[in-house]
Amino acid sequence: MQVNLIFDENSYNNTIILDEGTYYIGYINNTTCSLNLSLRRLINGSINMDGTLVSDPYPNQGYTIGSEVLLNGGSYDEYYITEGFTRCIYLMVDDILLEPNSRLAYDWYSSNDDIAIVTQYGTVLAKPVDNNTNVTIYAILKEDPSVVYRKTFTILNDALTYDILPINIYVNMTVLAGDYTPIDLSNTVVPINMLQYYSWDITQGGSVDHWGNVYANEASLGNTLYITGDYIYNERVKIFINAFVIESTS
Repeated sequence: MQVNLIFDENSYNNTIILDEGTYYIGYINNTTCSLNLSLRRLINGSINMDGTLVSDPYPNQGYTIGSEVLLNGGSYDEYYITEGFTRCIYLMVDDILLEPNSRLAYDWYSSNDDIAIVTQYGTVLAKPVDNNTNVTIYAILKEDPSVVYRKTFTILNDALTYDILPINIYVNMTVLAGDYTPIDLSNTVVPINMLQYYSWDITQGGSVDHWGNVYANEASLGNTLYITGDYIYNERVKIFINAFVIESTS
């Protein structure tokens, strides 16, 4: 980021790296100071800015694939995401991983967090939209912020794209009597495994909180609790959990 400061008739230029946050600029002991501030991002023009980010590469290459493909019938190596589903981005040129290839070496940003968000691992989650809407995802190299890659995705309104067919997901698990057991979706294909994105409900014999922690009453030992989770970002998706209550080891 190039910073140009102009104090009355005097100009001061410097190139610095600004981390995300709020900055306060002042000029001490001068009550008549006129200050103009201009910011300009420095971009490395020699890189392939628009052709480096690839989403959900073709199968059998060992890459983690987003739920748009795994659960919603989406195609590999495409740049649309149905609301509520994900795609995983990699830094590649002609199917070869770019160096540095760790996605944690980059800061990831969305041009509009109300349309789609992106994790530090380059996983893009589409949020609900009224109409098909474009959003751009950016990867910025931490060690050299002049290195910027970007890719534009189209977020699809589900009702405009597919027949409204339910996606029912079934999970079996055990929970401890008289104790809390978190719901585990790590080995289940779901739109996203963040438990707070589901609205949880349970039959009698226990309770479940916003974060997916299941409490089973002592009296329910040896019985099965029935838990449902409605996905808040896509009403087609519902999780059904059969939770068998076992004796706690504590």
